[in-house]
Amino acid sequence: MTSPAARRSILPGLFLIFLGLYLLAQKLDWVDLDWIHIYPVLLLFAGARSFMRYRQFSHSNSLFNTVFLATLGGFFLIRNYELIPFWPIETAWPIFLIAAGFGFLAMYLRHSQNVFDFIFGGMLTALGLIIFFNNLNLIRAQFLVDLWPIIFIIIGIMLIRNSLQQKKQKEYASKEEP
Repeated sequence: MTSPAARRSILPGLFLIFLGLYLLAQKLDWVDLDWIHIYPVLLLFAGARSFMRYRQFSHSNSLFNTVFLATLGGFFLIRNYELIPFWPIETAWPIFLIAAGFGFLAMYLRHSQNVFDFIFGGMLTALGLIIFFNNLNLIRAQFLVDLWPIIFIIIGIMLIRNSLQQKKQKEYASKEEP
């Protein structure tokens, strides 16, 4: 069985090996890959790293990061290799909302302690899908596209609410200790 320190160095080691192989292949003109082909793989790599951290420590933040990065990496990988039509970022930016929504939904499904994760994740996913389909002219929902800054307001409220809730829990826990 490998030690935790050895496991932590495996992915960075693999990353450096693949980065070195890529740069060497570029220098020797064996491959002609642009940044557009590389960054989705880096997102997927970061998602895999976050997944390993989640498996080791079971932090819900690592689960969110895993799902968020894997969703983005997967989307941009299939988009950049033209397995789906290439949409410019002006059209495809709602994928960030969708990925964040998926992350919150995964936290709810795996750790199901906070119904707010479910509601917020569902809202982000639905809003992202509506804006995305609107950008592709598959549906017409211009009023939602114009009101997307409400997301920042909701995130701010969520952060304040969670902070106050954690403070109350700490106060309650400290009162119960003898």
